[in-house]
Amino acid sequence: MESALYSFEAARDIIKMILDKGLDHRRSLEYYSMSVGLICIYARPFTNNQPVGKLSEGIVPTEFKHRHTLIMTLRHKLFAHADASILAAPDDYPNEAVI
Repeated sequence: MESALYSFEAARDIIKMILDKGLDHRRSLEYYSMSVGLICIYARPFTNNQPVGKLSEGIVPTEFKHRHTLIMTLRHKLFAHADASILAAPDDYPNEAVI
């Protein structure tokens, strides 16, 4: 729980920095890098962190489940594992062999 608390406090602090700086998400590399860090730090307690293990997603309040799911998807498919499927439609895969 101490590790999770640290992650959630760090995520809170990053959000505060983004808001305090008034960063423009369309033009700022600083916004992008802080957002990637925020998403990865928030998601950390919900992944299999050895030797700590992971928190149950059951602790996420119902009103935040959709946002939580979106954040976890971004972490797993875009930032941590770079799954190109989140960025391209299935018909747009240039490296897929045609059979």
